[in-house]
Amino acid sequence: MQHISQLTNQPLAPMIQAGATSSSPREVSRETLNQVNKIFNDLKAIHSAWKQALSSDLTEGDIKKQFLLGFIESGVSDLTVINDALARSRASRNPFLPTIGQFIGYCREAVAERIGALDSTVAYSHLVRYYSKPTEDREPCELNGVIYHMISQVDFDTYSFKMMDGNRAKQYFADHYAKTLDYVVSGGQLLKPVAPKMRIESGPLGNPTEEEREVGSQALASLMNMNFSR
Repeated sequence: MQHISQLTNQPLAPMIQAGATSSSPREVSRETLNQVNKIFNDLKAIHSAWKQALSSDLTEGDIKKQFLLGFIESGVSDLTVINDALARSRASRNPFLPTIGQFIGYCREAVAERIGALDSTVAYSHLVRYYSKPTEDREPCELNGVIYHMISQVDFDTYSFKMMDGNRAKQYFADHYAKTLDYVVSGGQLLKPVAPKMRIESGPLGNPTEEEREVGSQALASLMNMNFSR
């Protein structure tokens, strides 16, 4: 899988962090510029009224520069994702050239679809339902992958979050959910949920199940092998 960052003399994102201005990105290789040219030419072929985006003060080169900066600042570098975004641009049937913001939005939609991300409102209801269960009954592996990764980074099971009013809590969740999606869009990998807890179904009093006998035997063997001498 080829990335735009592989076509530069150094990774794209650090260029901005290293001090490149919004008007003058530096140390971009010819290969990268060729790639941006190709993406822009594809967009011109898709959107027949692309020239409407130009004006006496705005040139084709200016738009290409904004596209390059948009890829750098958003972290979008996966060419597979960009190709998916081009497909969405074709499906839009919009004759006018999308802005870089709209195109990055297509990239986010493509990634969200690929990883099975839920709509933010639906995801919030899943989170509320998850935390409404007693701690011992929560199974992280049942959560959507994006939600699991997010709660692994931000603890929503806190007094401060629970005391937020409904609108503020939803917005707090939505902000962190969007950041998690942006993390994936920029090439990050989601953490995998832990395995389900082992549950033992208890038999009638005084009549343990076979599973209980096995677990009990293992625990007894462990105790017998312990050395309590000082």
